[in-house]
Formats: sequence, structure tokens, C-alpha cells
Amino acid sequence: MNPGRFGVSICALLLLACPALAGGGPGKRALRAVEEAIDEAKQAGKACRQAVLEDLEDAADRLEKRSARPEKARRALREAREAAGDDCPRKVQAAIRDALEALEDARDGGASGGELLLDETFDDNRNAWWVGATDQAESGVQDGRLWLRHHVAGGYATWMTKPVRARGDYRFELTLRIHQNLDNYGCGLWFGSSDANNGYSFEVTDGGQYRLSYFEGGQWRDLTGWQAHTAIQAGGVQWITIALARQGRRWVLQANGQTLDTIKARELFGANIGMHMEARMTCDFDRLRVWGE
Repeated sequence: MNPGRFGVSICALLLLACPALAGGGPGKRALRAVEEAIDEAKQAGKACRQAVLEDLEDAADRLEKRSARPEKARRALREAREAAGDDCPRKVQAAIRDALEALEDARDGGASGGELLLDETFDDNRNAWWVGATDQAESGVQDGRLWLRHHVAGGYATWMTKPVRARGDYRFELTLRIHQNLDNYGCGLWFGSSDANNGYSFEVTDGGQYRLSYFEGGQWRDLTGWQAHTAIQAGGVQWITIALARQGRRWVLQANGQTLDTIKARELFGANIGMHMEARMTCDFDRLRVWGE
């Protein structure tokens, strides 16, 4: 499953650095995030309120009690995220995702927190992502999403770039969904690259699998192989949030707030970060975020 050559677009600016713990405690931040999601849901329409409020309030109750039950709170939030669907506006869905991510930070002791350096929601194209059409690919920014369609075999990446402290801790996070996957490959994060021939790819499939791999000098190398995990929904057009965090000497791979794998961290080739996809497929990208000091 060796991908072919990349088509690439170099986009605007991004600062990556090292995360530090934010004030207030990760547990309190998680509860605040859940409460913010509740507030957003209460302002939404009746269908949205009926779909998610009970689960959100259940999650808050699980976190407020002296004997907090974060795992049950996490389960309630996941149910709320699934129930939101088309009944809830994007800001409610985003608030639920934020609450899940804050809860994951609390489980990790806040190690993936720190200052939010980038929050790209694709509400417009102020960051100058490539949009247009070629024989190989086409893309656009529309309805708060960047969509990318690839027509041929091989890989394609689009990115933002600025120098980073590559030996420090960092966290990259991307929310995506796969519309079409003709060749049974994946799409996801493209990070730590210096150019099209040197960089890392953390991708997922609509069959419930993930893989971490990299290119060096144009040669593809596999780090994990394709692995199945229940955190990655299989089948249908579903949103999934994936994250890669450097914590000390380890890379932690996550999906939907659950840890998929940990492996020894490698040195980055460069400072580029963005999105990557394989073969003939269509993906939507809803949010790209980076944390650091």
C-alpha cells in the first residue's frame, strides 16, 4: 500500500510550540466545557435540545459530584455528539467536541493543554488554503468546512507552515469525515513536514482503522501498520476527531477522545501541518487546532 507522489499546496502561517498546563485545573476546565455545551444547546432549537440536553446534563452531573465519574461523563458526551447530528447547529456540535477534548485533557493530567495557537474552523479562507481544480484534485471552503476530492492514485497534502520548537511537546488535532473512499485508504493529519517528500501522516479510514506513517526522501515508511480500534466509527459518513500529541519522548495517537496507541516520538522534518489523503477519495475537514506554550 505504498502511496504515490504528492500534489501539494503551501498555505499561510502557523506557529507550533510546546504545551504547558493552563490554569484552573484540567478537571475544572472539563466541567466548564460541558456547561458551555449545555448553554449552547439551550439556545438551539427544540429538536436539538431534545436530542442532546439530557446527555449533556448527565455528563455535568458525573463531573460535579465528589466521587466524579469521568468515564461515564465521557460516555454521555459521546452519546450527545452522536445524537446531535443534523438536529443541532455547528456551534453546538463544536461545543460538545470541546467538552470531550477537555475531558481527555483531564484524564491525561492536562498534558495536552496549554495555549491554543491555532483554531481553524474554515468559516472563511483567511488562511489562504488552496482552492480550485486540477486533473489530480479539487477543493473548496464552503459552509464552514474545507472539502478535498482526489481523483487519482497516490497521496495529496495541503498545509500551513512556520518554524517550530520540534523537540518540545505539542498537540495537533483535526476533525474530519470521509464521504467517498473508492480505494479503501485514509485521510487525516499531515504534520512535521519540510516538503512533499518528507513528512508524517496520521490517517483513519471509514472502515474503523488508523495508521501512522512517514515519507523520508520520497520513500514511504510505515510506523504502526493499519490497526482497528472501536474509537473510530466504521461505516457511514461520520465526523471523527483525531489528535497526535507529543508528551515527553512519546507520541500519543487519539481518536474521539480515546487513546489509540503510543509510540516513540521521532524528530520532525519541518514545521508544516495540514491535511493529507490517499488515492481516490473525498473528505471534509471541519476544524484544525494546535496547542502549545
